[in-house]
Amino acid sequence: DEVAIRDALIEDNASPKDMDDTLAEYKARRPRADPDQLVIGSDQILALKGAVFSKPTSRSDAAAHLQQLSGQTHHL
Repeated sequence: DEVAIRDALIEDNASPKDMDDTLAEYKARRPRADPDQLVIGSDQILALKGAVFSKPTSRSDAAAHLQQLSGQTHHL
């Protein structure tokens, strides 16, 4: 489960780059209907001053994210 992996990485103080790499690899290794398919795993992590942002779950959550990010330099 991607959320559980992300939460465990946050708890372990993993860097956003390590989180991104781990989640991308997890996605690439998931079983596929056709094992001969070429799979490219990717992910992205939004970080601001060491805090990692998850996908907003509501409009108000999205607005709060935008307010925190406004005028700040963040990393994706």
